[in-house]
Amino acid sequence: KGQKAHETVVVFDAAPSEVHKALESLGLKPGKPGRGEILGSGPEFEVLLDLPAAGKAPARQIPIESALVEKRTGKPLPRVKWRFTGSALKEGKFGADVSGTLIALYPVTDEVVLQSGLTMREEGMIKLDTAKNVLPPEGTPATLVLRVASGAPVPPTAAAAPDPEKQVL
Repeated sequence: KGQKAHETVVVFDAAPSEVHKALESLGLKPGKPGRGEILGSGPEFEVLLDLPAAGKAPARQIPIESALVEKRTGKPLPRVKWRFTGSALKEGKFGADVSGTLIALYPVTDEVVLQSGLTMREEGMIKLDTAKNVLPPEGTPATLVLRVASGAPVPPTAAAAPDPEKQVL
């Protein structure tokens, strides 16, 4: 909240380090953040939004990419791979907590918990805006869902939990 508002799609109340700990509690190990043209590594995730009913739109769950459109064409961002990279430290602190950023579309910083599979090369070619026809009015409470991508290996501790496909944070 309050930082990089012009680049923000979702604001949240949890500290990024709390989300990081929750993912680790499921048995997941963070990879390594990417920067610039270097891709991050780590377990693959889907990033979804649970949106409440608003106006004529019913309650629904959408991939976060559906909430972003290319400015020139109006087409939604194609699905991307999201990785649990973990955050770099900044001045001895969990960098994502310092920046207040949980997820980054482009690897302009390694102070986040999840990064997409896009590089700074794509940032120069893709100019995005929010899909105002898909999202509820600004300020509407919604739920951010982080789910291990289908087909991604589930760690043994998470596999032993009841129905890991339905575990969300």
